[in-house]
Amino acid sequence: MAQPSSLPPVPSTVRLRHRLVAILWSLSGGLFAIFGALVKETGVGGGPLLVMLFAPAIEEVLKPCGVYFLLERRVQYLSSRLQVALLSMMGGIVFAAIENVIYLCLYVRRPVLGLIVWRWTVCLAMHAACSFLVGLGLGKLLPAMRRGEPFELEDCFGWVIAAIVIHGVYNASVTFITTFGGRLY
Repeated sequence: MAQPSSLPPVPSTVRLRHRLVAILWSLSGGLFAIFGALVKETGVGGGPLLVMLFAPAIEEVLKPCGVYFLLERRVQYLSSRLQVALLSMMGGIVFAAIENVIYLCLYVRRPVLGLIVWRWTVCLAMHAACSFLVGLGLGKLLPAMRRGEPFELEDCFGWVIAAIVIHGVYNASVTFITTFGGRLY
């Protein structure tokens, strides 16, 4: 038997609107992260620290910006930890898609089919998975946020660090392989 709720039921049209707004905000996080990545590219010298530490940290923190807004200002639009993780993942997919277009159209002249496939499969999956992990961590904050109680960022810190490490190891592996004449595709 369901527990009685002190809140009146939300009409289905309102729930649908909340879901659509939540999706739009999550997608905006990917766009915002692109601006952060561009600032990172122009503001920090290149090299291993950029590739293995700064880039993954900046990107993993920025991709779920839309979800941060929802948690802070529209928490009623969020219903579960899984939803928070999926919305964060959507921000990662938008980021990866824009990054792929920039990379394949501006950075690489005449990319080969293997590189195109690699970028649209492996790179996209890595960004989606890392953003999903960050979202799982953010989802741990949802119950306290819904109750209007203080929350501890430490509760999601491990998830963010895991995403940064995975992203950094991926970047380091790709850099190592390509630097020493290997091919990824």
